[in-house]
Amino acid sequence: MTIMNKAVIGLAIAAAAATSQAATIYSADFSGLGAMESPGSLTTTFSAGGGSATLAFEIAGYASLDAVNCCTDTFHLVVNGTEIFTGSFNMGGGGTNTIFFNPNGGTAVTTTFGASGDPHNSTEVTWAGGITDISVGIDLLAGTNTLTFAYESNFPQGIWDEGWGVNGVNVTAAVPEPETYALMLAGLGVIGWLGRRRRV
Repeated sequence: MTIMNKAVIGLAIAAAAATSQAATIYSADFSGLGAMESPGSLTTTFSAGGGSATLAFEIAGYASLDAVNCCTDTFHLVVNGTEIFTGSFNMGGGGTNTIFFNPNGGTAVTTTFGASGDPHNSTEVTWAGGITDISVGIDLLAGTNTLTFAYESNFPQGIWDEGWGVNGVNVTAAVPEPETYALMLAGLGVIGWLGRRRRV
């Protein structure tokens, strides 16, 4: 392997390893809406240029939203008409935190308020509510994008028991750092120089 080939490979590896920062595509806070009833849904739209992104948001549970138990309350996330995340989380009502559908490899961390043990893995009924932070990869359309957050219950008990809401919603996409572009351009320059040198 020539020195130039090693240099090109080194530049490619460096470019791939370079860090990137997140650019905000959409941000909203629906906490002002307060508790919504289950079954119910909240839909929001925004414009984007398309491509891959990360959606992060917080579900608020009021009083006794159930995870998997006798009265399971189920959360659904739908992006551009396609369901991409479904789960049930103990936010005061007891039960086992369970993710039912998660093809994009999202994460969910639940905090049960008033839990006497580990608040992130509690199965206790506390009647104190809680939050669940969810982060999941999504594919954006070029143009208008629609997010729908929804809850349903197999034993509806009203807003006093199963109130839920959505707090901060953030859609971000990775943007390469300037150093990444510099490395990519240097690599392309070396490749072009090698091609020209071989023709001479």
